[in-house]
Amino acid sequence: MCRLANFSSGFTRNEALKILLEMEGHNTDGTGSAYIKDNEFILEKYPFALTDILKEGIPFLSHMPCNSHTIVHLRSSTHGKNTYANTHPFLTKNYCVIHNGIWNEHSLARAFLEKFIKIDGETDSQVAAETIEFIGPKKFFEVVDYGGVFLVLHKNGELYVIKTSGQLEFNYSKNKKVLISSELSFRDYPKSLIVMNGLYKFSKNGHF
Repeated sequence: MCRLANFSSGFTRNEALKILLEMEGHNTDGTGSAYIKDNEFILEKYPFALTDILKEGIPFLSHMPCNSHTIVHLRSSTHGKNTYANTHPFLTKNYCVIHNGIWNEHSLARAFLEKFIKIDGETDSQVAAETIEFIGPKKFFEVVDYGGVFLVLHKNGELYVIKTSGQLEFNYSKNKKVLISSELSFRDYPKSLIVMNGLYKFSKNGHF
């Protein structure tokens, strides 16, 4: 199963990499991130492991700390080959989406959406992103019963967390930074909260 995280403004690159490397495990089929700069999405996507990216000296997450949420995805492929097109995040007109889990109903949604748009990748996650663009995060949460966790960054800076199944934790620090992750070290984050299924919205500054 994939792993994902969100780092609100103020987190450093070293803090983020420590968390991501601890949960990388077998999630080595792709690595990607997204944040917002000057009202535009900035994406980094590589169809290979975070560990390999760092060994190659690629400055992944070098923009941190920044004044935006930064969503990060470590892929374990379930739909599609290890290609750039299948690597998270997935960008639509208004949203940037990463996903952990399996959305079994994606084929029906794909068949409908492909009447209107071209979907280059093979993943259920990209179909989810396009569906969220079409119907919005709230309606998507209402109609998906068991599809995993979706982190949805809007181009206005707001972050939606859609949890329909799977594991997810929230952690709030004293300086009001919010950390969202598939898993967190109890040693480093003993006060992290297990997230129940639901739709959660965070402002650009990380306020719930």
